[in-house]
Amino acid sequence: MKIRRLRKEDIPELLNLRIEQQKEYHECLNEEEKQIIEYTKDYINENLDKDLFMFGVFEKNEMVAICGYNIWNGFPSLTNHSGKIAYLCSAYTKQEYRGQGIMKELLDKSINAIKEEGTTRIKLNSSKENAIRIYSRLGFTKDETAMILDL
Repeated sequence: MKIRRLRKEDIPELLNLRIEQQKEYHECLNEEEKQIIEYTKDYINENLDKDLFMFGVFEKNEMVAICGYNIWNGFPSLTNHSGKIAYLCSAYTKQEYRGQGIMKELLDKSINAIKEEGTTRIKLNSSKENAIRIYSRLGFTKDETAMILDL
């Protein structure tokens, strides 16, 4: 398996996994699916490598997992001097590849990239118990609205 930062030419596969994730979390997208696909494609095209950074895991040239983050600039604070916050998003592994430690490797890669950029706080939201366990093992803690990791 190979992990790498995603590029513009990866958008079709990235889009497919993102929609697969949304269908799993929301059961189905019905007649809204075409609109959501277009909105998502436009968003990725406009933001990839600007404030959206995505990594993918490839097995035999097939994208099997994704994880990304957005960098948001906010006011500096006593606990976050730069004001930069990375929001983890779109962490998803195809069902047949789960339970192999792929997401942990992908999260490690994302966290290291965030550190290298000088961002010192990461936030995420998740309602999936298995995902929350993984995030907790990586050092994330829960507050009232999100899980947080201070680097």
